[in-house]
Amino acid sequence: MARYLSNINLTGNQLQNALLHPTGTAPTALGAGQVYFNTGNSSLYVYDGSSWINVSGDISEVIAGSGLTGGGTSGSVTLNIGQGDGITVSSASIAVNAEPSQFSFASGVLTISTGAIGADELANTGVTAGSYGDGSNYPTFTVDADGRITAASSVAISTSFNIAGDTGSDTVNTGETLTFSGTTNQIATTVTNNEVTIALANDVTIPNNLTVTGNLTVSGTTTTVNTETINLADNIIVFNSNATGSATEDAGIEINRGDDTNVSLIWDESATRWTFTNNGSTFYNIPIPSEYDNFSFSVSDGSVTQEVSNAGTITFAQGGGLTVAVSGDDTVTYTHADTSSVSDISQSGLNVIQDIAFDTYGHVTSASATDITSDVDGRITAREYATSIGDGTTTAYTVTHNLNSRDVIVQLFDNSSFDTVYADVVRATVNTLTVTFATAPTSNDIRVLVTKIG
Repeated sequence: MARYLSNINLTGNQLQNALLHPTGTAPTALGAGQVYFNTGNSSLYVYDGSSWINVSGDISEVIAGSGLTGGGTSGSVTLNIGQGDGITVSSASIAVNAEPSQFSFASGVLTISTGAIGADELANTGVTAGSYGDGSNYPTFTVDADGRITAASSVAISTSFNIAGDTGSDTVNTGETLTFSGTTNQIATTVTNNEVTIALANDVTIPNNLTVTGNLTVSGTTTTVNTETINLADNIIVFNSNATGSATEDAGIEINRGDDTNVSLIWDESATRWTFTNNGSTFYNIPIPSEYDNFSFSVSDGSVTQEVSNAGTITFAQGGGLTVAVSGDDTVTYTHADTSSVSDISQSGLNVIQDIAFDTYGHVTSASATDITSDVDGRITAREYATSIGDGTTTAYTVTHNLNSRDVIVQLFDNSSFDTVYADVVRATVNTLTVTFATAPTSNDIRVLVTKIG
């Protein structure tokens, strides 16, 4: 295992999730302050320089307070509840008697004697004793947080009530009938089993304007709009909205021209194209872009733009190792001739391709490989240093590595056990470092490895 040969200073940081040497027997004592946890009796021990001390903790003294007797300074301690005329203690209960003629408390039960609570024990709330409420009045009460009635009175029962609408108001007295009336072709009312139902009439007529702020769904078969102007916020009108499955229905727009023949714009589903008619009987197909025979466009090389006229020809030039082939109506293939005579080079490890030459067209004209093993080994060796230290007496050593940098990684291991060890390391200069131990290592027992970074 790794060993630390110098003190560890956490500088206020926490040592978390650590185990303090759990063992069934005391370890070899190394000095005062050494700690271990005895797994046999689950106790923590500290070495005081001569013996191991159990520091798991113990109560030094238990003192009986008011109403208690007993206590002690060691071993098992018993506390007893004091007894007397007012307190009786048994193995299963404690009984308290305060003025036995009034109340007692035993085994969790409070017993109040008959007549023990009277006018002297209850605070006066100021409420007059008596009955409140009758056939024409109902009682009202005020209750405080302790559940006491602090006020009581009666309020007359009302025999009439007021009603009011958007226009008009009235008073309904006892014995009168309150009637809910509807309006013809608008609102219908029904009274059944003391329940009033207000609903729309079966056929509703709105005499004035109707504004719908939410969605309007019409589920009938015919919608008739007798208006001169229709304003739609939607920019797409969907026809055949109830269509499902494969498309079969035509759809379009027809314009009523009065005494003249109507005209229309129709999507012909059987021909899968748009059609239109100017006379109501003959329909014309609307051509799609692929059906145009002649068109013109422009070509550009990034700096010069040239228009290609109707039925014109674009020529793809060849040369410089490039070959052009035209196939079909829309395919142009460019190929490049193999002008390189350099053989393939396959390398691995530290035998790498180092020199490559190109011509003006980017063709490889020559390539060579070089073994860089010795160069790599030399550069790695130049960045490393190793030595062994220790003489059995000295605790601080200066190691001269001559790597000309403080950016070095330092690692120590034991030459006997080959365990990684830790000590205080200071990069004193760019070429030296000091290694300090709490105890002097034996002769050449510690191996020092130094590696330069960057």
